[in-house]
Amino acid sequence: MADLTPHPHLFDLGKRLFKQGRLPEEPADADAAANAIADLPDQPDEMLIKGLVGAQIEHAGKDWRLIYLDFALHTWLLVPENELTDFERVDDREAPSGQRDLVWINRGAQVIRGSGFGPIERRFLVGDLTLATDFAPETDCDTCAAPTSCGYPTALPICVHTK
Repeated sequence: MADLTPHPHLFDLGKRLFKQGRLPEEPADADAAANAIADLPDQPDEMLIKGLVGAQIEHAGKDWRLIYLDFALHTWLLVPENELTDFERVDDREAPSGQRDLVWINRGAQVIRGSGFGPIERRFLVGDLTLATDFAPETDCDTCAAPTSCGYPTALPICVHTK
């Protein structure tokens, strides 16, 4: 039998949930955190975005993080830095660089979603302000998985689309 252990992210999440008062005691390790999270009456207040972490941008006195949702860097999210809760860079054979990013954000975060290129200030003008909860992961997306001229798919293995 495989030696499976809970992912380290669950331990980090468990510690954050304890600080938020959602867990009665601070988990001592990943196993305790995984058990406590499994027993929650509702889902944690964060969600996962898969993409490529880009620039940190200051706009109107607030720090934002640009996250690209496709390998062509065409679609993107602007997420307030204070809404980011966790980050992990993982190996991905499909990615041109061999890696992609997993970014956890607060579920109620107001984010800006857009597409295209241009000056940074333009992204705040052309992007749509929406809640993070308006996104849902889809698998096997035909519209986003088209290969580019370099042979790599333009989208990440799991795309993020509006509901």
